[in-house]
Parts: sequence; structure tokens; C-alpha cells
Amino acid sequence: MSSSASLFCVPADALDRVWPLVRPWVKAATDKTDGWWGPDDVRAACERGHAVLWVVLDDSRARAAVVTEIHEGWRQRVGRISVLGGEGFRHWRHLIAELEMWAKAQGANRMEIMGRDWSKVLGRDGYVKTATVVRKPL
Repeated sequence: MSSSASLFCVPADALDRVWPLVRPWVKAATDKTDGWWGPDDVRAACERGHAVLWVVLDDSRARAAVVTEIHEGWRQRVGRISVLGGEGFRHWRHLIAELEMWAKAQGANRMEIMGRDWSKVLGRDGYVKTATVVRKPL
């Protein structure tokens, strides 16, 4: 895997073409949510515009899928990576910064990653464990 990994935002009208490639990664990630949601729920959220599907491309191949959301709180707007699955994370972890910029452009003042303890992997990037969510100010 090269260091030329890039991030591609999948428009809702392109989900039919991309979904067969990313569904196994989305399923693997959602299988760890204890029934919180499944791949069909993720796709529906992306189709409705409640979530955004991103594909990591490297060497002209899809390597991973990431799903982001924006959540409104009483006092904050938060960008959240709610699904992340694929291969070779160490080769494309730098792309998380692009997702942070996207969230900031949406008005978010924080970024969260839902799921396993990502603070072990992203702690050096400023993320801290808050229950099962890691968070970084933008």
C-alpha cells in the first residue's frame, strides 16, 4: 500500500455503485455495536443525508469505508465518525485530519469517534477516551 491514500466523499446518488465494495467493512464495524445499528441502517442514513459515506482509495483500490455525521447539542455541534472499517489504517490515518476539516466546515467545534477505544490508536493526535467515544477539539 502506498502513501498516496486519498479520501472520496460518496454522493448519495452514487451509493448503488459504491455500496457493494464497502458493505463488508460497514458490516464488520456495525457487528461490533451490540445491535446499535446494522449496514442497512447506515446506508439508509447516507441515502437520507443524515450521514456521509467516505471511501479511502489507495493504489486505485478501495481500502476502507468511513461514515460521518454531524450532531447538534444544546451548546455544541459535533462531527462524529460513527463507522470506520477497512484495511491498512496506519497508511491512511492521516486522512482523519481531512474529516476533521470537513466537520469544522460544517460548523462543528469537536470531533468524536464512536466505537472501540480509539484513544489507543489516536491518543497522540489529541483524542481522549470519554466512555466509548474519543473526542478532539477542532
